[in-house]
Amino acid sequence: MTTRHALVGCGNRGTEHLQALTALPDVEIAACCDLDPSRLADAADRFDVPLRATQIEGLAAVGGLDLVHVATMPSVRWQAVQALVDLRPRAILIEKPLATLPSEAARMFAACREAGIGLFVNHQVPWHPGWPRVRQRLLAGSIGRITHVRASSMGSLFEQGSHLFDLLRYLLDDVAALSTDTNPATKPWLLAQATGERARLPPHPGPAHAAGVLAVSDDWHIAFECGCRSPRWPGIDTYWLNLGVEITGTQGTLGCSTNRGWWLHAPNESRSEARDYIDDDPPAQIAFLRSVIRSLDDPDAHACGPAQARVSWNCILAAQRSALLGRPVDPRDGASDQEIIDFRHRLTDHS
Repeated sequence: MTTRHALVGCGNRGTEHLQALTALPDVEIAACCDLDPSRLADAADRFDVPLRATQIEGLAAVGGLDLVHVATMPSVRWQAVQALVDLRPRAILIEKPLATLPSEAARMFAACREAGIGLFVNHQVPWHPGWPRVRQRLLAGSIGRITHVRASSMGSLFEQGSHLFDLLRYLLDDVAALSTDTNPATKPWLLAQATGERARLPPHPGPAHAAGVLAVSDDWHIAFECGCRSPRWPGIDTYWLNLGVEITGTQGTLGCSTNRGWWLHAPNESRSEARDYIDDDPPAQIAFLRSVIRSLDDPDAHACGPAQARVSWNCILAAQRSALLGRPVDPRDGASDQEIIDFRHRLTDHS
C-alpha cells in the first residue's frame, strides 16, 4: 500500500529525507512546506512535489498523510508539531534534537499521544552497517563481561549528543532500560560538568563542552564527552565525523566510530572494518525510513518511537541539570525549563 508523505523544512537535511523517500517503493511525496518560497520551490521542483505551502496549515489541502517529516530548526519544532496535530497525519517524524527546552518536547509527546498520532525521532545512525556488527558481537559475548564504556563526540550535547546517547541505548540494554519508569538492576545516575556559552552552531543552544559519567550498572560505568574538547577518534579528522563508542570487557574491546568503522580486539580474534560515513548514510536513512513506515501503526515498538526517544533526550537534559546542581541526578528525570534556563545563564556569566 502506498504511503503519503509531506516535508516541513526544505533545507539540506529536509532534502535528504526527500532523496531517501525517492528510493523507497510505494511512496508518494505529496507536499512540501517552508517559510522561504525560494527554498520551497527548489526542493519541490527537484523532487516533483505537487503541493507547496509556506504555512503548515496549507498542507490540509492534500489530506490523508501517513508521515510528515519535520526538519525545521529545533527552536520551532514544537510549533510545527502543534500545527500538524490539527491535520491528523498517521505519524510525525522529527529530526534531532527534539527541541531546545524540556516543556516543548513534553508537549510534543503529549499532543501526539492524545491525538493518536505516532511520533518518531530521526536517529538513523544505528542503521549504518558498523553498529549492528558491534551489537551482535557484544550479545555473543565476544569481549566477555563489560567493565567500562567510553562514548564521545566533537559535536555538542544538542548537536550530536542526541545521536551519542541513542547509540548507547541501541548497543546497551541497560541504557535502553531507561525508557521504563524503573530500572530493576540498579538506580541509575548521571554526573556531569560543562563549559562554554553555547554550541558551535547558534540553532543548538547549550554548553560547548560537557563531560561526565552515566551509571546504569553496579559493575561498569559510561564515561561520555560531547563538545570541542573531546578526543578525536582515529581516522578522518572531520569535526562531524568524530563520534564513537568503545566498550571494554574482560576479554577485549569492541567499538565503532563514524570516521573509522568498527573494530574488535580480543585474544582469539582481532578484526576491523573501515566504513565511510558519507557513503553509508544515504542507504542508512533509506533503511531507517523503511522501518518507520513499517511501524506506523505501532510506533511504541520502534527503536526510535516515543518511549525510546526519551532516553537520549532525557540524558541530554540530565547532563545540564547535573552541571547546574553540582550533583548526580537520575537521567530518567530530565530537567525543567527553569533549570535549563538557569544553566544557560550560568554558562553566559562564566564565559
